[in-house]
Amino acid sequence: MPSLWIAQWFLKRMLSQKRSLIVTFLLPAIIVSAFMLLLHIGEQGPQRIEVVSRDHSPLAQYLLNSLKDDFELKEAANTNELRENVFDQKASAGFILPERYGDMLLQGEHPVIEQIQLGMNEANIALKMRLEQHVQDAMRVVDTLKASGLQGNDLETRTADVLTEKSKGNVRAETTDFQLYVSPTLRMSMGMLLMFMLMSLMNAVSIMLEDKQNYTMMRTYAAPVRAYHIALGQFLGGIAFGTMQIAVVLLITRYLIGIDMSMTLLQQWVLLELFLIAGMGMACMLGSIIGNSEHFSRVNFFLVVPTCMISGCYWPVEFMNDSMQKISYFVPQRWVLDAMEQLAAGGSWSAIALHVIVLLLFGVVLLGIGSTVLRPATREAI
Repeated sequence: MPSLWIAQWFLKRMLSQKRSLIVTFLLPAIIVSAFMLLLHIGEQGPQRIEVVSRDHSPLAQYLLNSLKDDFELKEAANTNELRENVFDQKASAGFILPERYGDMLLQGEHPVIEQIQLGMNEANIALKMRLEQHVQDAMRVVDTLKASGLQGNDLETRTADVLTEKSKGNVRAETTDFQLYVSPTLRMSMGMLLMFMLMSLMNAVSIMLEDKQNYTMMRTYAAPVRAYHIALGQFLGGIAFGTMQIAVVLLITRYLIGIDMSMTLLQQWVLLELFLIAGMGMACMLGSIIGNSEHFSRVNFFLVVPTCMISGCYWPVEFMNDSMQKISYFVPQRWVLDAMEQLAAGGSWSAIALHVIVLLLFGVVLLGIGSTVLRPATREAI
């Protein structure tokens, strides 16, 4: 088929530059792998948690003792010191026990424990779950003892005794952790990969624009093959180039380093290929607006970086305000990263069916708009 020969020629042309091999394959693989590895190692060490306790009741003391089994707990002098240590990354997180914490539990009220954290990671999520679990356990014990007729000091003493026995293992609650939380490192590392993939696709479209400028594309269209064969061949060449980039990065991260992605290789590969199609559409759309290859090379940065920023490639989308989070649904990176998080949390193909459809629509619509890049009729738009 002529399209395959054209795709092969286009791919060889992109691979002929040594700079392309380093910037497109080696550099992204090293950066993404190092990023994932460093964050993965950083999450494995002991997590230091600081606390300011404004209540010294037996229930508050039990909470602090129970957390010492899983965290390196240190009491701060005041809230200002706690916040400074968290912001200076001397502690992973911190929390403040409110006044009358024990009394509120005995009265059936739900005390609010303020948690201080600089970012989201597995340790902070685990801490939040442990604090909430303790409050719920204590409230259930109080309700049970109240039903038996205990009140006042007897209720507080007996509640402390039950919780103390539980901490010793005489009264045990079995908790099953299904690992349904997803590490933010997955989103950020895959976001970096998406950024490099989009840059590579921009480079492919830049070559198409250069051919268009130098009338190379017009001479190609004069060959005895159909126009759609040439257009399809250039498109397949760009997709093959991006597929090779995906293969190199996944080979290093999954098999050489052995980082667990919490999803199958097939699932991750399919989502990245769908983004390749949508990303090619984005690059072609920009190329149809800016037909000059030199201007295109300068401007494509202002499409790649902002779209990656609002889609949550560099930080969790929860850090952005509501309006920015809504805008992020208009870029394909958001849908890819959300789909990966759902799969990593235990979801199936049916859970990401909408994401797959949206990514396909992105590709079809954007490629339809940017199809003028593959036509030699006009030399340049800008």
